[in-house]
Amino acid sequence: MKLSDLCRLAGIEYFEEFSDIEISGIVSDSRKAHDGCIYICIQGLSVDGHKFIGSAIRRGASVILCNKSFDARDIPDNIPVIRVENTRDAMARPKNPKWPPPARAISHTTSICVSTSACATRAPSAATSRPA
Repeated sequence: MKLSDLCRLAGIEYFEEFSDIEISGIVSDSRKAHDGCIYICIQGLSVDGHKFIGSAIRRGASVILCNKSFDARDIPDNIPVIRVENTRDAMARPKNPKWPPPARAISHTTSICVSTSACATRAPSAATSRPA
């Protein structure tokens, strides 16, 4: 998918000069960055993903998605930096009529319950299904 297509789906403004960059994946863990991916900087309670931008770029990230408050002066000029108010919000709900994905796209479901009156549930499989 091209950067322009992804940004349009997510409702994010982007630089037209970088619109043809082919995106091979989206990661928020710099250790999983690879050639052609977007690295999303997530600011957590104890770890700030903005601190690992250099690591993501060294591993091949082609685009950085960061918070507007981040100072991006140390990022090379050939790496587009897209600044948004909140990176989690920007990528959580793409503005796509087919979002969220259909339930059949989920391979399995597991629920773990804490209450003694509730039970764990899993999607049925051939091995655990019983005839009605």
